Amino acid sequence: MMKPSASTQQNGPDENRLIVDVCRLHFIEELPKSEIAERMGISRFKVADLIRYGRDRGVVRIEISDPSSSVRDLENRLRDKYSLERVAVSGLTPTTDLSLVGVAAADLLLDELRDGSLLGIGWGASVFHVINSLQTRSGLPTVDVVQLAGGVDGVSLPLNAIGLAAEASKVFRGRLYSLHAPAFVENQATADALREEGFLRRTFHMFALIDVAVVGIGGWKAGTSSLRQASALAPSSAKRLRDADVTADILMHFTDANGSVITGGPTVMGPTVEEFTAIRLRVAVAAGIEKKDAILSGLRSGLVNALVTDAATASALLSQD
Repeated sequence: MMKPSASTQQNGPDENRLIVDVCRLHFIEELPKSEIAERMGISRFKVADLIRYGRDRGVVRIEISDPSSSVRDLENRLRDKYSLERVAVSGLTPTTDLSLVGVAAADLLLDELRDGSLLGIGWGASVFHVINSLQTRSGLPTVDVVQLAGGVDGVSLPLNAIGLAAEASKVFRGRLYSLHAPAFVENQATADALREEGFLRRTFHMFALIDVAVVGIGGWKAGTSSLRQASALAPSSAKRLRDADVTADILMHFTDANGSVITGGPTVMGPTVEEFTAIRLRVAVAAGIEKKDAILSGLRSGLVNALVTDAATASALLSQD
């Protein structure tokens, strides 16, 4: 924005007043030089000279506001504060817009993926918006996709892991390694037996080869966990988690407010904590002030090492001690 400042000391009062008036008409009211000349009773050449004087002598200051610089600042500060590998923050909006967060996450993924990369896909609304944004892109690399979680009763197909992984494989024109199994099974012996089944063994083998994983973070206490809303857990498992002060769920793993992974929870059909944290880049896509505590728990846990969120949530995370 351009605006006249106080008059300079190098001209008489009348000349300084004329410079200010001409600059105001030109830069603020956006009048053409010819109209200013007619209004002020001077020549167009005089108007041009006065405008040049205004610039040269500091009567006019030029200020450029770059909204993206504040976003970059948030990203840099979040990366430093939480020792993250990558951070992306969607632009400033009055309320959380998951579609814009999905766009930011899609941009981040495309910076990381190449032909032949292997992408792990979680589940939930935030991951849905990432895939939705990717569907509008062209010239994408050819990427194989691994489903990272079994199916969850009570969660609609578009948000369920199998649906999202299938859509991602279509977008990237790659092979799909699906996980046709429930998200939770009765005990570890059942899980171990299923891991050895031919149609699942290949998918479990691919966990160790994944380059990038994208997952959501469920806010257990804030009521923003799709897993909790679906009532997919057995009552006994849900009680054990509540007793352990569960704050967040990430790919069926549960963390408390301090970021400790809760043990003794349900038996999960998916990557173990060790298998998941061995993936080079583990991107959490989560936004909304109500999810701040859950995101903070996820960042403290070390389960994820990259974050995509919105500006308001980023600011809230930075204000956290």
